[in-house]
Amino acid sequence: MISAILRDIARRYSQKILKRYLSYKRHTYWEKMKENLNLNVILVVAIVVIALVAVYSASIKTTNIGDVIITQATQESLTVTGSYTLYANPDEANFNIEVETQAKTAIDAQDENSVKMDSVKKALLNEGLKTSEIVRSSYSVRPMYNYSGGINEIVGYTATHGLTIKTTNIDSIGKYIDVAVRAGANDVGGISFGLSDEKEAELRASALKFAAESASTKAKSMADGAGVKLGEIVQISEGYVGYSPVYRSVAEAMPVPAPAATPKTSIEPGTVELSASISVTYKIG
Repeated sequence: MISAILRDIARRYSQKILKRYLSYKRHTYWEKMKENLNLNVILVVAIVVIALVAVYSASIKTTNIGDVIITQATQESLTVTGSYTLYANPDEANFNIEVETQAKTAIDAQDENSVKMDSVKKALLNEGLKTSEIVRSSYSVRPMYNYSGGINEIVGYTATHGLTIKTTNIDSIGKYIDVAVRAGANDVGGISFGLSDEKEAELRASALKFAAESASTKAKSMADGAGVKLGEIVQISEGYVGYSPVYRSVAEAMPVPAPAATPKTSIEPGTVELSASISVTYKIG
């Protein structure tokens, strides 16, 4: 009786184990099927993308000659880049003038600085500089320290007053610097020559016009050489347009002896270069 009961328990337990094993096998089988299906889908998508890229690449023909590019795709287009550089005399100058004074107290440093800067401004205005040409002013008072024996001690104060000058009277830059220094300025720098807004706008328009003409000439030459017909413009865009000011240092200023034995400062403004470039795309047939 007992043995029959044990055989029955063993049979039921074996059946449960078998069912679980078969369920696990079925689950694993379908999981592997899903993985294989996903891999197949990814493979098909990759093949389609590669085929599309190959077809597109085969439909494009590019010719690169200097800064001219011909691109022949399904829309049959030609793209060229035209550039032009203009040289001009600057009509505007910028420079900085600074007065620095030192004293035992901050008030004394300020008072001395104020007297000297007033003298500098009057000298510049008497020389012909306009008040409106003083475009920026900076001012600071800071302590001076002496570090000794592990102690940082204030031994005085420095007052600094700076002016930025922007003028179209570029022939007078040397005179402005001379009278400012004689009146009390002890630092001059930031000298640069450039273009006024009006002149820059005028030269910019001219440079873009010539750049467009250059692009047109190149496009016609390339189309003729390639044996295609040049059509209408489908796109035109502006590239770089601008210039860099001419910078001068005080060391470059050339003292010119005068009959009165007082040297005069002469600073050559030089020449500025303004460049422009454009990109034009034409239809071709």
